[in-house]
Amino acid sequence: MRAPLAHAAAIGLLVALLAGILVACGSAPIGSQAATPIARPSVAGSSSPPSTTSSTSPSASMPPVATGGRWVDAAPAPSRRAEFAAAVLDGRLYVAGGFDALHPGEDLDTVDVYDPAPERWSSVASLPTGGRDHPGLVALGGYLYFVGGEAGAHLVRDVLRYDPGADRWTPVAPLPAPRAQYAAVALASRIYVVGGVSTVAGAGRETWAYDPAADRWITGLAPIPTERNHLAAVAFEGRVWAIGGRVGSNLATVESYDPASDTWRTEPPLALPQGALTAAVVDGRIHVVGGEDLDTFQALKVHQVFDPTTRAWLRGPDLPRPRHGLASGVVDGRWIVVGGGPVADYSATSRVDVFEP
Repeated sequence: MRAPLAHAAAIGLLVALLAGILVACGSAPIGSQAATPIARPSVAGSSSPPSTTSSTSPSASMPPVATGGRWVDAAPAPSRRAEFAAAVLDGRLYVAGGFDALHPGEDLDTVDVYDPAPERWSSVASLPTGGRDHPGLVALGGYLYFVGGEAGAHLVRDVLRYDPGADRWTPVAPLPAPRAQYAAVALASRIYVVGGVSTVAGAGRETWAYDPAADRWITGLAPIPTERNHLAAVAFEGRVWAIGGRVGSNLATVESYDPASDTWRTEPPLALPQGALTAAVVDGRIHVVGGEDLDTFQALKVHQVFDPTTRAWLRGPDLPRPRHGLASGVVDGRWIVVGGGPVADYSATSRVDVFEP
């Protein structure tokens, strides 16, 4: 949870020293009971790290870089965003929702689109239901689906479908219960939602699948073995991989779900626990990067790569700048990583980095 500064003078000093860098979103530990939505600070930059913060980077214990590739700069996004979602549709990366930390308590309803061919940003129709943070955004069947999230202090059930031809959002079947801070991924003809928090007790562990043909959510599937929020997920080897996340502290846990057998299995854990990270499949491997360590109150730039041949996580070239609550997508084999918070807790940036394997 965020802790306000003791005196107004301290706020002024913080702003002067950090030149407007603002604090980013954290999360309370989540148990099996109904979750409490994250509270927004009443004043931008009104949190400070605890006095016990360590200056040692959590990545110091990571092995040396063992994979190739490089990061290159790209055109910054039109808006600073953190705790948002991204998806690739028709060769373009869409980013939606989240917050700009300069305006606490006001979630973004804008949707920006990155076209890597001319390397330019544009905007499409805004979310008709208003802004949300900690949502999901998934591309499936030529449409985008914007799912759940938090609207201010409230978790929501709403699901919107975007038609790029008509540039229009329309509502579809809502989630079975309000949910946020989860991971969503498309596999075959369905969208799967795993992890996260809900105002309904136990719903954060449930596995849900959306069938767009029937416009309905399928429940009663095998629950995720390890309850967690701020996780990442990818479709890989015909399974839904749930990666990292946190329950108070970061987790190294990796588990995968097989829709055919409705079963979960344990996968090799991350070399370093990561929560509030982003993930993608690049060049036949799973890549994860970024995150936030609330124990040391630091944003992370760690890049880990899962090699399916050795079934082990290796270290990749670190993200040029640490960030958490970021989002990403792969276009033409290049991993586009957007936004996120550059410092722990409540902050946001418009930075874009592209990984070329």
